[in-house]
This record gives sequence, structure tokens and C-alpha cells, in this order.
Amino acid sequence: MIQIPPDLKDKEFSDEMGDAFESLLGQVYIHVLNIELEKQKEESEDGTTRKYDFAKPVI
Repeated sequence: MIQIPPDLKDKEFSDEMGDAFESLLGQVYIHVLNIELEKQKEESEDGTTRKYDFAKPVI
């Protein structure tokens, strides 16, 4: 049986490369969501494609 050394018991460890990889995956996911949001701004009604700018006021 393998025992855990007492000085390592009850300690938490962080994987720096794992944290960086999770951050990279999050950035990729946000980028994909932004692309999909831009696609949704173009809505097709009656055969024509209109691009809506949600930043501009409607009036």
C-alpha cells in the first residue's frame, strides 16, 4: 500500500498549465458565442436579410 507523506496530507494543489488551458478554452468559447451572436443579428424576413444594429436607438 502506498502512503501519502504527512507533509503533503490535507494540502490543495493547483495545476498552472491546467488553469491556463481552462482559460484558453473559455476564451475560445466566448469567441464562438460572439460569432453566433453576430449571425443572429442578421434576421431573414420575407426572403430578405436585414442586419440590425442593436447599439443604435430605434427612434
